[in-house]
Amino acid sequence: MIDKNYTPKDLGSRLKELIKENNLTQIQFSEKIEFSRPYISCMIGGKRSLSIETLDKICKALNTTPDYLIYGIKPYNP
Repeated sequence: MIDKNYTPKDLGSRLKELIKENNLTQIQFSEKIEFSRPYISCMIGGKRSLSIETLDKICKALNTTPDYLIYGIKPYNP
């Protein structure tokens, strides 16, 4: 069952997982999306909310969808 309740901590956990799956460090990822490493750390820790623009930038950089980052819904790949 998919949990439709958004929590910044859940998003942060998925973000951390995707950064690792893409073989990036937080520093490399922060450089890729042009945000500071402390800001990335706050997102991973669930201490920062994201704007739509930031969410879009993260999704493009990590080849994922907003649905996955926010709700944990994996994209359909036929």
